Amino acid sequence: MKKGLYISQFVLSGLTVLALVAAIIQTINIKDPIAKQINELPGNGREEEFDPSLSQLNSTENIVNYCDSIYQQQYKNSEQSEFTRNYTEIVSQVIRKRFYHGYSYYGLKTNYLAFLFSKATNDGYRAIIVPDDILKYPVAACSQQSS
Repeated sequence: MKKGLYISQFVLSGLTVLALVAAIIQTINIKDPIAKQINELPGNGREEEFDPSLSQLNSTENIVNYCDSIYQQQYKNSEQSEFTRNYTEIVSQVIRKRFYHGYSYYGLKTNYLAFLFSKATNDGYRAIIVPDDILKYPVAACSQQSS
């Protein structure tokens, strides 16, 4: 029994220290020492439609408002039956131009649990899936853009 308590105490102490270090890294504004650098924006040999001016669209609410304003400008006199097709095309174009094609990942500074878990298992576990978190980065894959 004492051996089990000693082991659990050791593991919990290690996790506490790890959480404290990660919290310090998140609190002070130092560069993430391990995460991939965003500065290496992917080209991958394909033609990108990325528009840096759309980086201001950093929440789903901002995206919806922006798409609504484009729809009002372009299709204010169109029939209601055409709404779905027209609006879907606008959203598709905005999302295509909002991101470079590639994956955005959580780093040690942004989500240390996902980062550490992915290092121990599979790197894909740190891929960002929360829409408002994805919108903080200029890079997203097809599956991330459709969230």
